[in-house]
Amino acid sequence: MSEHLPPESMNSLNTEKILTIQREAKIYLRHISTWGRFISIALTAVVTVLLAIVIYSYYNAEWLDIEDPTGTTNNYYITTIGFLLLLFYPAYRLFNFSRWTDHAILFRDSDDLTKALRNLKSFVQVLGIITVILVTAYIAFLAYAYGWIV
Repeated sequence: MSEHLPPESMNSLNTEKILTIQREAKIYLRHISTWGRFISIALTAVVTVLLAIVIYSYYNAEWLDIEDPTGTTNNYYITTIGFLLLLFYPAYRLFNFSRWTDHAILFRDSDDLTKALRNLKSFVQVLGIITVILVTAYIAFLAYAYGWIV
């Protein structure tokens, strides 16, 4: 887009930071920002509690000297901890989206809105990747359960 603009208009685009948003759009952005912040904090709290439970149960199993004849216990713990740590990233991105959106509305700054939308894009991408992983794992589980995969 900027390739077709004359150089003088490119300079005016780079120096202008005023963002004009209609009142209704501001209300929507504030609601999205508030819910995004709430969801990100709640997700972080839930993941932290679940992570603490998994780590506690791992060390409790070691302390009780429980043996697993199949040897899959460590794989379970490693997979669960890895997945829980993976969930921190979308929560972080969603929190940053909320923070930058509030800042962009407050100061009417288009650069801050761009940062907010960049964080929202990353959040949605990670959510899509996690969804693909979960659906693939579910299909693989079904295939294994019904004997399609040996």
